[in-house]
Amino acid sequence: MRRIITIILAVLMIAGVATSCGGEKEKKDLIIGTWSLESVTTLDGEIVTDAEDLEGAPNFQFTKDGKLNIVVVVPMNITVYVGTYSVKGDVLKITLDETQLNNLMFYLGEDNPELLAGLIMIFGSGIPIKKLTETRLQLQPVAPEELEVEENEMVLINFKKI
Repeated sequence: MRRIITIILAVLMIAGVATSCGGEKEKKDLIIGTWSLESVTTLDGEIVTDAEDLEGAPNFQFTKDGKLNIVVVVPMNITVYVGTYSVKGDVLKITLDETQLNNLMFYLGEDNPELLAGLIMIFGSGIPIKKLTETRLQLQPVAPEELEVEENEMVLINFKKI
């Protein structure tokens, strides 16, 4: 009887190790790398802002240790904003120093109110991750109720891994 119990425990341990090693990657692991802003679209897929229309569309570099670099390249200037990030469940939250955050918001929001609104949510309470694969990241900002945003005004922020 003791031998049967030992065999069962060994099989369960091996099965547990195999499951944890061969299972799907978690979102916190998938997000590691450099992501380039591709577009901001409506929920129906209509492009609101295309990265090609944005001078210096930001790249987000997520590291394994929870650090983040947001790199903005415009002619004759490279600006790097340094912060931290966390992924908990389906929510991405980014933290930047207040001065860097204000500078980034000013730069990105000047001509792109939709992008700015989404980024404010990322830097606030976090933003839901709608889709995350090895090559694509899609964030779906949820507007606070007091803004009374209609569903046809909701957007998705789309990134591709580079």
